[in-house]
Amino acid sequence: MTCKSIILLASFAISSLVFAQATPATGNCEAKAVSKTGKPLHGAAKTAFMKNCSGMHAAPATEEKAAPAKTAQQNKMAD
Repeated sequence: MTCKSIILLASFAISSLVFAQATPATGNCEAKAVSKTGKPLHGAAKTAFMKNCSGMHAAPATEEKAAPAKTAQQNKMAD
């Protein structure tokens, strides 16, 4: 009986580790989707947070974009 229980516990521990590693990156974002008061976000707030969070975790683009040209106001402030 103890041999069966040890095998059962070991298989449970291994399976929990495998499933924990298989969670997608959005699960991390979903866990962080909490308001300032500590309550989980719902509706549009959660959607906006998830979009922002997944954008932060996206792979960086291989091509670098050129910096936008400075405006006349920015040129005046630089002088």
